[in-house]
Amino acid sequence: MCRWIALVAVAATLAGCEVYAVPEPETCPGTKVGTLNFNGTLRPSPCAFTGNGTIAFTGTVTTEADGRAWLCIDQPHAEPRRGTYVGDTIDVSYTNIGASVNPCTCPVDVLETVQGTLHRGTSGLADGFDGGMTSAVSPTLPDAGPAPDGGVCGCNLPCTQQYDLTAQMVGLP
Repeated sequence: MCRWIALVAVAATLAGCEVYAVPEPETCPGTKVGTLNFNGTLRPSPCAFTGNGTIAFTGTVTTEADGRAWLCIDQPHAEPRRGTYVGDTIDVSYTNIGASVNPCTCPVDVLETVQGTLHRGTSGLADGFDGGMTSAVSPTLPDAGPAPDGGVCGCNLPCTQQYDLTAQMVGLP
């Protein structure tokens, strides 16, 4: 009996590892332009969830011949940001519908947009970026109603966060 319980416990543990394993970030389609370390500084914002005022992430930028651009952020479960490029200017976005953001008391929609200019080194790959990131946050449910403090969802919605964003190439091309 003890051996059976031990086998069931091991099987449950292994199954749990498969179910809860963190998937790798998605690979961007197209031709790699560069992998960059992004750093952003928050501009003044009316949002109730501004955090410490800075962001940092690593992402790969790719482009396709038809003018599409992608930014794939190197984090588990991160959805590719997609959009366009013209010359070295990119404009990519992603929408998260029904997100949970503290201290909001209702689900929110977040439209995140990254816009700016890629700077290319002698290799032809992007070795830098200057631009910005905007996160527009609104209640998912249009009838969420006023929160006790008089604001929708209790967190001053809708609101927008804007970051000045720069990036440098990761490693060598």
